[in-house]
Amino acid sequence: MKARIIMKVKISELLYKIILSLLMFDAAFYNTTLPIVFKDKFHMICLILMLIFSIFCILSKKYTIKYLLLNILILMFGLISYLISGNSDIFTSLLLVMLAWNINLDEILKIIFNVRFIVFILVVSLSLIGILDVGTIATTSADKGVLLGYGHANTFAGSAGILVFLMFAIKRNNIKHIHYYIALIADILIFYFSRSRTSLMLISLLIVIVYTVKNSTLINNWVLKISKYILPLILISIFTFIFMRTKGIAPHFIDIIDKIMNGRILLACMNLMYYPITLLGQRIDISLIASSNTYFALDNGYIYILIHYGVIGLLVICILQQYAITRCINESETILCVLSTLILCWMMYEGMMVSATANFTLLFSVVTIKKYINIKTQKGINL
Repeated sequence: MKARIIMKVKISELLYKIILSLLMFDAAFYNTTLPIVFKDKFHMICLILMLIFSIFCILSKKYTIKYLLLNILILMFGLISYLISGNSDIFTSLLLVMLAWNINLDEILKIIFNVRFIVFILVVSLSLIGILDVGTIATTSADKGVLLGYGHANTFAGSAGILVFLMFAIKRNNIKHIHYYIALIADILIFYFSRSRTSLMLISLLIVIVYTVKNSTLINNWVLKISKYILPLILISIFTFIFMRTKGIAPHFIDIIDKIMNGRILLACMNLMYYPITLLGQRIDISLIASSNTYFALDNGYIYILIHYGVIGLLVICILQQYAITRCINESETILCVLSTLILCWMMYEGMMVSATANFTLLFSVVTIKKYINIKTQKGINL
């Protein structure tokens, strides 16, 4: 009986790792300048395979009744949201989170890092030998960021920056000076090629905070205390700034804030004018906003979720994210707290961080959910 349980656990873990790898390859390739026909076909193949493996993964697991019901409820929302919005990000993110139950966190992080690193090196190499477009895009009136095979310089910076964050997550209990040097060199190179000030600022902050936390018990404890307040503070700030700009309150102050955020408050307001807030999300017709605006990119991840997946979608993601941070605090995982809060800040600047395939810190929430369920009942059911 015990051997059978162990075998089922190993099978479910293997299936999850296959699902995770498929979605990571899909997400990593989709942001490149590969032909859209290839990316769409590859995306569809990955989704079909993911669904097949997910069914087998669910059947191979042992669940408590409450955890099973929670899974069904959340995944039903994810599926409904996908059907309404036509965007699979939230569905695949929720699936990754739910199926990660009882899977070792470090194994998950290593898979994400390995897949993203392989794709990153492949894409950059293909651009350097001329198969993919090296390209440039103006980031300011004076600077041009290099694409290096990606759709945008910020996407290149984000894809490279995630690798630095993952490195610190994997090595969090054994960080050495060489890891700081690697991160610093990567930070300089990413900025040199992309001219992305967001990645420069966040990776620099990551290096400084991690080093300080590792060398100061006082700062370590302080980070653990304040981490749970970061997400509420970000949400309150974003919606307050949007309200103030919409109503014309303190325009000079908002202009200063918006300049610091590279116009993302104005862009959020603009998108909300064309796509009103809904409960479960909506399909986005880009032509509506593109017909009268030359630039309309929605880079704020929180407003991106709100528009695409509705109020419930934003609530679900924020609850999972807060669970993730709570779990890190309860287990004194200070480095994971730092990574989570900095990615929450990154979401204010980049829409690509909304998915669990990029925002890997969402996966930290599964342990918290598991503990919550198991306190109530020890009985499980096999599917």
